[in-house]
Amino acid sequence: MGAAVNFFVYGTLKRGECRERMWPHAPLQIQAAFVRGCLYDLGPYPAMIAGGDWVAGEVWSIATQHVQQTLAVLDEIEDYDASRANNLYNRLQVPWHLRPDAAAADSKAYTYHYARTEYLMAGQRIKSPADDPVQWPSLGSTA
Repeated sequence: MGAAVNFFVYGTLKRGECRERMWPHAPLQIQAAFVRGCLYDLGPYPAMIAGGDWVAGEVWSIATQHVQQTLAVLDEIEDYDASRANNLYNRLQVPWHLRPDAAAADSKAYTYHYARTEYLMAGQRIKSPADDPVQWPSLGSTA
């Protein structure tokens, strides 16, 4: 695989979801991956914020020459503008892991955290009864 930049997705941009076809370029690779966070089910899409749960998703590796266009497209989808204070999501880089029990991160990836945390409700949080990784759409229970 050539030089690439990683993007961690956990919702509608994953394979098989409604926005999968909105990626402007084909990835060099897609891998199942995990990050630390707290996941909420907002109905048609999820929201992730900082937290200690393992969140399951995918890392899409995009060729470096396509990164700027990919960032522009994903920023629009996620309603993010670096010059604006009232974003729906904020873009950041997070460590990601191939396994949820891995001590060291495999690398860093761009992802989007929900910015309007005051609107999140406890009943929307996706929890795993056995402290397994959480994912959206939720296959487990909410608490």
